[in-house]
Amino acid sequence: MSSWNSVVGLQLLMSVSNPFMKTKTIVLLLFALIILPRLNAQKVFKEGYVLLSESDTVFGKIEDRNYNYNSLNCNFYAADSNSLITYTPQDIFGYRFDNGKFYISKTFELDGKDTTLFMEYLINAELDFYFVQTKGLDNRYFVSTDSTPLKELKYSKHIVTIDGQLVEKESKAYAHLLSYLTGQKAEFEEDIQNINQPTHKKLIRFGEEYNKAVCPGGICIVYEKQVKIKMLLEVSAGVKLVALHASDYENPVGSFFGVSFLFNNPRFSERGYFGIGFIKESDLELITEKNTTYHNFMIPVSYGYISPAKGLSPCFSVGLNIRSVEKMVINSLTFTPGLKYDVGNIFVKLYAEFEMASILIIPVGYYSTNFGMSINFKLNNHYNSN
Repeated sequence: MSSWNSVVGLQLLMSVSNPFMKTKTIVLLLFALIILPRLNAQKVFKEGYVLLSESDTVFGKIEDRNYNYNSLNCNFYAADSNSLITYTPQDIFGYRFDNGKFYISKTFELDGKDTTLFMEYLINAELDFYFVQTKGLDNRYFVSTDSTPLKELKYSKHIVTIDGQLVEKESKAYAHLLSYLTGQKAEFEEDIQNINQPTHKKLIRFGEEYNKAVCPGGICIVYEKQVKIKMLLEVSAGVKLVALHASDYENPVGSFFGVSFLFNNPRFSERGYFGIGFIKESDLELITEKNTTYHNFMIPVSYGYISPAKGLSPCFSVGLNIRSVEKMVINSLTFTPGLKYDVGNIFVKLYAEFEMASILIIPVGYYSTNFGMSINFKLNNHYNSN
């Protein structure tokens, strides 16, 4: 082999036809399908209360998962009780986390069907705004007034062809509804159009401003949980075991060290983190090219799950490594399960990274197993570990 290009190309082609590599690939995929749902179900309970009726309150701890799960179930431990009770929207009036999200049971039309869910109550004012997230992570917003039942604030983007060109167009159906509910008053039309795609922040701001204009001093209660983007600095190090044609290297066992930044958008998922970093790996020396050493580094791009629970809890991520090997740019796919121990503003993570050689995002063979440890620093104080 006269170059790294030929080595990589041969490895990728051979890995496709190698039964051992195929078996490893299948095992990893099955492992991912089994373990991911279990990790996502990691339980975190927070102080709050359940409203058995509009006036009957029971205090205790409530499980906080993702937006979709919270709309379907309320898992509750009453104070001084070890018995878990699961309430559905048909059982109770609603529930609320202390100084946080407030869910109310509502029956409404969703995608043409009558549906009963726990809806997140954003603001109680002249215009009441609600939020619910579907199973497909589709964020849906609704509005009601004292005299108008729940109506969806519909917004969409779609591609159309105009004069032979593809053009993105917006559909602001919500604007007609808000215009009607606000009496089609000119002073509110610009603010309605400026909402564009509805979000918690935009609707709450509009609701507050509208309330001040039409009912100064009237009831205006914002129930929205105050959330910020969370940021983590991860410093990692570990050992890399190259599996794909390991005999081509003087030493297929190496080390790595790197730094990554992770950030969380709580409106997408309160436990999901996007990450990007820089990893320097130890040099690889090819047996087939004496006195030739390749200096490797990579840029990992990932999305993963990190539980906010203190103490010991599982975590995982999937990602794409953009690799630089001498003058070449290649890539690989990764699946990384691990365990973390959270002590407050810092947590330590032990993990095993399974890396697949790939062509773009198509895996073609098992590349390496990497064992690592990282220290993660929480860069702002909005990371809630309750």
